[in-house]
Amino acid sequence: VLLPDDGADPLSRRCLRQSMGSALSICIARSGNLLNDLAQLRAVCNLQLIAAVADDCQNGVALHQFVWPARSALIMGNEYS
Repeated sequence: VLLPDDGADPLSRRCLRQSMGSALSICIARSGNLLNDLAQLRAVCNLQLIAAVADDCQNGVALHQFVWPARSALIMGNEYS
């Protein structure tokens, strides 16, 4: 999981409680420049960046119709800001 420096703390008591402790079993990294790091992941690791939205989108694909690429990274927003 790649998080921006100014994002929520995934190891806070509330996050740990909501994730039922699963946050302790994943790799978490912080990014000082999230856009640059995502571009690097796409270029160097050959990942297709996939964005998730919680509303109807004119250009989006419904989750049940989406076909995952072999190498992909899922980008999700947050409720923090």
